[in-house]
Amino acid sequence: MAGASIELLDLPGIAGTSDANGLYSLFNVPYGEHFLFARMPYGTSDLLPVILSSQDKVVDIEISTASPLAPVVLVQGNVNDESGAPVGEATVWVLGRLTLTSSEPDGSFQLVVPPVNTLVGRRKVYLAASQQRWGFTIEPDEGPPTIVLDRALPAPASPLLVYDFVAHAPEASWRNGSTDLAWNLPDNDARGFALWRSDYLMEDGTSPSLALETHPQWVPGGTISGLYPEIFTPKPGDLFVARVGFIEGAAQGSVQFSVTFSQLARQFRILWSVVPATSHDYGTTLIPLLGFFPSEAHGRPGQIILSVDAVKSSAQDWAVWVEALLIREQ
Repeated sequence: MAGASIELLDLPGIAGTSDANGLYSLFNVPYGEHFLFARMPYGTSDLLPVILSSQDKVVDIEISTASPLAPVVLVQGNVNDESGAPVGEATVWVLGRLTLTSSEPDGSFQLVVPPVNTLVGRRKVYLAASQQRWGFTIEPDEGPPTIVLDRALPAPASPLLVYDFVAHAPEASWRNGSTDLAWNLPDNDARGFALWRSDYLMEDGTSPSLALETHPQWVPGGTISGLYPEIFTPKPGDLFVARVGFIEGAAQGSVQFSVTFSQLARQFRILWSVVPATSHDYGTTLIPLLGFFPSEAHGRPGQIILSVDAVKSSAQDWAVWVEALLIREQ
């Protein structure tokens, strides 16, 4: 297989690319234990432990045929130090996936894993890094993954957080389709409103410290949208990842969340999802969403629009963006 990127997980500065015959070489690898893997556009190989002693070593890497697209999943796990104590504010990501999050003060994390092609028989590798230590774990047979920060820096490069749309929501220009809306209008304003919610109970029982509520105008088919002023120039592989849902008690709500990339005369919808609050499948959980920018948008500047549309009535459309991020591989 030509064009595969061959990397050492623990030494990100040492890497190579396979040639037309599938051959590769890595130079100046220090003696000791390392973790080798191959990366292709549709996934990664298994993570292979390699112990280098006093001579050169030959390691063959197998990349299997890609399976169909896997569903989006929300993974929950924990980050601990070597003593078993929880570690907060550690960056958490999945090897070969453009998505990341941070651990909470109690060490817990929730991570949206994109539905990219996964390889047959491959298990996801979860990584975490703090300012002092890093670690990884392979997806367990059952139960949540626990990542132990038991390795000294340097750590592998995590995906880059380009922009947090929840944090920058006050900077967006909000409209209900025909009327400009000020940020942080009262939550009983019939024109619709966009505001932050702190520690509100979501339908899945969680209480995020900060979330963006976007309630459409109180009419059948009402809408609300926010145009963000930041100019983005998408690169191949850039990923918009979000988690959306409803505030607890929105028994009648039913909306469509969407994200649009706007370039002057052209607009590209990069993700959307209809989330009816009365549905057993969706009404009691937060829904992970994600979308890649289409190839015709790459290298061309534009802006992002977050929208929420009432599917029928706008009653109890307490629609919330718990997370909305633009991620880029470093």
